[in-house]
Amino acid sequence: MGEQPVMCVPSHGRNGGRPTRAESARRVEHLLDVATALFLGHGYGAATIEAVARESGVAKKTIYRRFGGKAALFGAVLRRLSDRWLDGLGALPADGDALSATLRTFARHALNAAVSREGVMLSAMIQAEARAFPELAHGYYENGPARIQAALARFLAAEVAAGRLTLDDPETAADQFLHLAVGGIHRRAVLGVEPLPDRAALDRRADFAVRIFLDGCRRA
Repeated sequence: MGEQPVMCVPSHGRNGGRPTRAESARRVEHLLDVATALFLGHGYGAATIEAVARESGVAKKTIYRRFGGKAALFGAVLRRLSDRWLDGLGALPADGDALSATLRTFARHALNAAVSREGVMLSAMIQAEARAFPELAHGYYENGPARIQAALARFLAAEVAAGRLTLDDPETAADQFLHLAVGGIHRRAVLGVEPLPDRAALDRRADFAVRIFLDGCRRA
């Protein structure tokens, strides 16, 4: 998402004029860092634009002008989190030998996000507050899981076009693959009913998900 320059308080750069593009970008990142910490630490309902303004040093009217309100600010937080996740994947290669490795990378990234501190706190907050704030669940889904699923669906569609997979619906297949890889582990992590799995356990889970998925849809 292209970030527009944000004017903070004070609004002068090092030389007393308008901030440079780099300075504005740093201020945006700082603002979103503060907003992320407040949303995850206090919950969506308790976090306020006033608190974000106070902690970040950005004028409240500037935040409203840039984001339009708390829901949109939360959407920007979610989008940045998913941007980081998607950027971490890098380019998804599309050749036969790399198919299993690419899906394993995707599964491992999804598992890492699912059991991360931010991932667990975010999901717990959404579940706790979505009924009181319906827009919360919509923003979470559109800016997070939907974007991640769409990226996988595009990769699967390219594999179908290349003749390496047999799938009628890449979007549904992407949804099912992510549930296969992440589902139970993420749910238990959010509920806190068992210790988080170690790296070896996550690797085994990713391998298992890829093997089951490809057994069902790899072209013979």
